[in-house]
Formats: sequence, structure tokens, C-alpha cells
Amino acid sequence: MSLAVEWNSYSVHRKGLRVSTFLHGHQWSTYFLSLPYRYAIPLIACSGILHWLISRSLYIVNIQARGFNHGREPYLDSVTCAYSPVGIISGVLVSGFYYAGLPSCGGISTVQNRDANCWKLQSGLAIAAACHSSYVEKDNVINDGEDNSEKQGAEYQRLKWGVEPLIPSEIKGQMGHCAFSSGNVEIPQHGRAYL
Repeated sequence: MSLAVEWNSYSVHRKGLRVSTFLHGHQWSTYFLSLPYRYAIPLIACSGILHWLISRSLYIVNIQARGFNHGREPYLDSVTCAYSPVGIISGVLVSGFYYAGLPSCGGISTVQNRDANCWKLQSGLAIAAACHSSYVEKDNVINDGEDNSEKQGAEYQRLKWGVEPLIPSEIKGQMGHCAFSSGNVEIPQHGRAYL
């Protein structure tokens, strides 16, 4: 869900890519917990509580038998699995709240969605097409306050997902192309085919 929210945000706002290497230009760093903190912290807390409750609901009991004279009688020893009804009921209740509250965790349902483009997360072809611009992005010079300004491509710029305008030399009526671009992009039109 978090991936779909982030992917959709590129069709609404222009922003840099999230990378795991050293940052250049307008790139962002990856999440420390692999998710935004507003999702990760409640999920980790609920998972910890649920793990603790389950570990308290089923456990191993080792009974060592003693006779009337307080001597050991190993033939009466028993190892068995015991359970706690309170732990089981608490675990079921917490897991019910956990899964019922998961969609609203961190406000996923309140995210602005300009375009329902989450379908492409299930298609490797659509993801590959979105990452390949139909025309070569011009290198832009970014000055980050230092004397050494570098020529950097689109991967270092703020990007937006949408339909790239066709180059005037291209044939009219050609299929449009949806991709990440540092240039101008348009909103995809319902009912039209795109690459």
C-alpha cells in the first residue's frame, strides 16, 4: 500500500527519486525501516505485542515427579504443551484490531489521488515503460552551492509521472507514452491507449 501511495504521488507532485546510494541533485534517501515511520512504528509495536501475547498463550510444561519421601521418580515425569485461554483470547482480539486498523494506519486512505494508476504496479512492462522516457532528457546543470557544478540527467531532477508530449516530427495519432519525466507531462485520458 505504501508503494502504491508513493507511486501515485509522482502523478500529483514533482519530486526526486528515492535511492539507496549517495544522494545527488534532488534525490531522496530510502526509509530506515523500509516504510515511512507513520506506518512502520505502529506496525512494529503491534507485531511486538502480538508476538508477546502468542508466546504467553501456548507454552511447554516440564513436570518432574517427586515421591512421598521427596525423592525423584523419573518414570512419572511429563513434558506437555499447555495453553492460556486469556492469552489466546487477547491474541485473537489484538490481531483483529491489527488487521482492521491496518488500512487506516498512517492515513493511507486519506491520500490525494489524481489518477488511479496503481494498476501498473502489477505489470513489469508498465513499470519498465514508466522508467524509460520516449525522448532523451537534456542534461541540466545543477549548482548545489559548491564551485563544481555537474551535468546531471533526469534521474537527478525532480520528476513527475504522466503522458509525455509527442515530438512534433512524430506521426499524428501515435500512441502516447506514460513515463517519469523532468519535463512537462499531461494527465492520462480515460479510454486512450498508452505505452
